[in-house]
Amino acid sequence: MLCTLLVLGGEARAQSFFAEFVADPVTGVDRGSTTQIRRVDEPQRFVTLSSIGSEPIGPYIASFGLSLPFALPVASQLDLVAVVGGPAEEGGRELLAGGIGYRFDLGAETTVYINYDAGGYLLGTEDLLPLDVRGSNDTLSLGLRRVWSTGLNARLTGSLELTARGSRAEVLGQPGTDENLRLLRFALLHETGQLFGARRRLSVSLTKGLAGLGASRADNPRASAPGVTSEFLRLAASAEASVPLRGKNFLNFGVIGQYSVDSLPPSQRCGYGTNNYARGFDQSFVNGDRCLGARIEVAHDFRGPALQSGKLQRTQGFVGLDGGWLRDNSNALLRAETDQWASLSWGLRHLQGDFLGELSITHILDEPLGAADQDTNRLWFQAAYQF
Repeated sequence: MLCTLLVLGGEARAQSFFAEFVADPVTGVDRGSTTQIRRVDEPQRFVTLSSIGSEPIGPYIASFGLSLPFALPVASQLDLVAVVGGPAEEGGRELLAGGIGYRFDLGAETTVYINYDAGGYLLGTEDLLPLDVRGSNDTLSLGLRRVWSTGLNARLTGSLELTARGSRAEVLGQPGTDENLRLLRFALLHETGQLFGARRRLSVSLTKGLAGLGASRADNPRASAPGVTSEFLRLAASAEASVPLRGKNFLNFGVIGQYSVDSLPPSQRCGYGTNNYARGFDQSFVNGDRCLGARIEVAHDFRGPALQSGKLQRTQGFVGLDGGWLRDNSNALLRAETDQWASLSWGLRHLQGDFLGELSITHILDEPLGAADQDTNRLWFQAAYQF
């Protein structure tokens, strides 16, 4: 959550669909990580508003953030964010969350960071409100990141992160979910290219669910989903590129994948927390223990990129197709299942100085099974402003 907000202000200026509204370049499952939060040279405030949230916990999500850099005693930065989502069917909020992050430099290429966020929710759809489903999530991460220059306009970023994640929920006032995860994550990201030119990103991450350290036991009867384990191993990877074509056209494409032999908690499934490779669906609707997905997009610049009054301006239209394959592994309670997804999207992006917005229409071609109904055709918006 903290990462999603603060990435918008900088990397959002790329023409690539994968760089515009996604915090984690792999599959989005590590969106709580601060590894991608950009550095600022002066205090910055951020506001975001989007309609990409899941219907039960807030289709509309607003974020408010503040980044404060410090020069002494070492170069460091404090990041704060608050998030609210809703409305519920009967009105009122469904999601309220907050986060704080702090990081400091060890030399020119190495950063130590710590991040904590916590939030509470109420499932507010018409059919779920009578069940009074309430819950909370909190995440604490401690990590190390190092950046290496690998050539002109190229860099390699490596990160090692230890995370503690807790999930609680109750139904009709009775205890339901009670899950504690301890995660060790290693990731590599290689980027080449420059803004408004040809760009490429290759990324891989390996995450291990640890035993001990306060983690729930592997066969936790109150896990976040039936039969899932807290002691898992998963590998995720992506390959994404943006290529300028003739005129003011761009071809953006990417492939993502995740592999695990374990039955994963929902927060660790492929696709959790992002609809970037499944644009026609709620933010966390398309997910599985394993996945292989792709998106291809043709974009055209109607205006810019150009400087006007010292501010960058750009208006871009796009049409895209995404789709893929999902698998939920079997466990002691559930059998294995496979499914597919596909959707079309058309939209417009606009950059005006410190404002970035996107408006799109999607059409679902193939809908996988899920807990919430999805509209075949849908209008989406996302916007961010820094000041």
